[in-house]
Amino acid sequence: MRPKRDEASDWTYNIGEQVRTELINCKLDFCDHGKSKANRTAIEKCVKANGVNVVLFFGHGTRFTLVGNAFSERSHSCTPIIDPLNVKELCIDFIFSLACNSARGLGIYASKYNPCVRTFIGWNGPVALPVVFGNYPDQIARALCSGLEEMIRNRAPAQKAIDIMKTEMDHVILKLAREVYKADLKVKANPSTKNAVTLGDALITMACAQSIKDYMYLGGDKRFTLY
Repeated sequence: MRPKRDEASDWTYNIGEQVRTELINCKLDFCDHGKSKANRTAIEKCVKANGVNVVLFFGHGTRFTLVGNAFSERSHSCTPIIDPLNVKELCIDFIFSLACNSARGLGIYASKYNPCVRTFIGWNGPVALPVVFGNYPDQIARALCSGLEEMIRNRAPAQKAIDIMKTEMDHVILKLAREVYKADLKVKANPSTKNAVTLGDALITMACAQSIKDYMYLGGDKRFTLY
């Protein structure tokens, strides 16, 4: 599921594209729903009609919902794709949700009330990149994609996928720390607006990368494999 509804979800959509390519390369059968086709009806129909037992979601989320649009829990501006009402009814073994706060409520709820859900990989906090600094959105995308690719290509268990993602994110964060150091030296040498903005963007990107790594959550069977 790859909703693409605004600029804030562009980079998660791109990660979904990379995972989609990997699934095709491994010649695995899957239902692909992107952009407007990624909706509540599509996921429910696909799971029930085709016996799909794995859901990979790349988009926006709140504590208890996976959505196509960015919205607050108070202003329900769109129909959630997955929420407590349908997650307890869907026969799904594994949910991967690259979405803000998706593990804080929905992941726990799914594991508690749906005996089919064996494993849930999600995030306990924000998964956001508010600024574009260099090619770091792509590097973060590759780091997160690496764990899923290992599950798809080599049938790695969920725990190994998480370990790979965190290791790759550490490499990205280290590179960003060096970028911050270099930008800080430039500001000290020439405190221009341009140098200050570069330093600010580097700091924000590094903080976001760190939170993406730290908020990663694995619940359920750590030995679970995709197939």
